[in-house]
This record gives sequence, structure tokens and C-alpha cells, in this order.
Amino acid sequence: SERFEEALHLLKPLAEKGDDRAELFMGIMLSKGSGVQKDPALALDWFRKSAQKGNSGAQYNIGLMYELGEGTGKDLSKAVSWYENAAKQGLSLAQYSLGNKYRLGEGVKKNEAQAADYYRLAAQQDLSDAQFNLGLMYLEGRGVAKSRALSLKWLVRAANQNHPGAIEALKKLLLRGPRTLGYET
Repeated sequence: SERFEEALHLLKPLAEKGDDRAELFMGIMLSKGSGVQKDPALALDWFRKSAQKGNSGAQYNIGLMYELGEGTGKDLSKAVSWYENAAKQGLSLAQYSLGNKYRLGEGVKKNEAQAADYYRLAAQQDLSDAQFNLGLMYLEGRGVAKSRALSLKWLVRAANQNHPGAIEALKKLLLRGPRTLGYET
């Protein structure tokens, strides 16, 4: 708690002067209630200031707030729009979130090929949840051509990061052969 108070003391003046990273961290602290009273609406304001300067982390966090309905009304199409802004800048969490939205058809028309593309972008940056989901898509041939080799490649990469779902999936594949497995969300 003392560390958060010290961080707030250092960050707030920088944020008030328009530093986009300080604005992002102010938003994070306020959204989580870390060292400050939790205030999702004020967090959203700080995220917006940072996002207007092109900060991909802030853009992602705005998307998350719209997805969860924190500090604003729940709006999946707005969440997707903010995730797209962050994903275009290469933010793996935003790419992964878009993969989920396209796979499930939340806020966008369901499109498993588009989901696989976003998962691949995040997986190439070593995001284990994306690697796991992409591995399952290759295993089942959903949005991509079915490929046991590519499925194993991505599941092994996720398992090497101790992803529990990937480890379990590999056990099942090795012990019982291909089965339908559950996705991370």
C-alpha cells in the first residue's frame, strides 16, 4: 500500500502534464483500487487521455472496460473497436481478445478464420493463451486447415510456458488421441 501511495505521488504530476504512460498507470491504479479508492469512471477518463495519444495499453484497457461494463455501459462493439486500435499497434493482449471475440461472435460477426489470424499474431509474441487456442483450432480444423503438426507446435509452445490447458491437451492427445478440447477465454 505504501508503494502504491509513493507511485501515485510520482505519477499524478506526470499524468497531469500529459505523459501518456503516467496517464495509463493512473487509469490502472484507479480501475483496480491499487493505493487509491477504486473509481472505474475516473480510470476510464485517464485511459482516454492516454489512448488519444496512441497508447496501446490504454486503448486495450478502454476495450476491457467496455467489455466488462466498468466505468461505462457494457458495449461489446465498442470494446472490439478499442481492441482493434491496440491490436494494430501489435499489443498481444488486444490481438488475443479479438481472437476470442471473433471465435465467439461477441461484438462482431462470428468468424473463426479471423479469430485464428488474431490468435496467431498474439501466439507469435508468446502469449500462451493464444498459442493454446490456436493449437486447438488447428487440431479441430476451425478457421484453419486441420493440421496435427501445427496443433502440436502451438500446444507445445504453450505447454513450455506452463499453460495448464495445453499441458492437459497434450496429455490427452498422447494418451487417447485427438479429442475436442476446451478453449481459453
